[in-house]
Amino acid sequence: MQPAAERSMEFVWRRLQEPPELFGLPLSFDPYWWLGLAIPLMLLALLFVVITYRRESKTIGPKWSAFLGLLRLRLLQRRIDPQQR
Repeated sequence: MQPAAERSMEFVWRRLQEPPELFGLPLSFDPYWWLGLAIPLMLLALLFVVITYRRESKTIGPKWSAFLGLLRLRLLQRRIDPQQR
């Protein structure tokens, strides 16, 4: 009988582990700049979704509007981090 295999889980942000590239060429800045770019973009996207679906809630109702807004945020999250499943 074989020994039990160990499984471990590691949280990895690939954008912070690998050097940034542009068209396959490595760039010379710190990978943590991605956070400075991604966080404001996500906040701007959140603001856009809230404003858009708040206006839509007057025509389709607040429950549908909240549901569609959450779907939109999930889509934006998948677009920024395609490795997440």
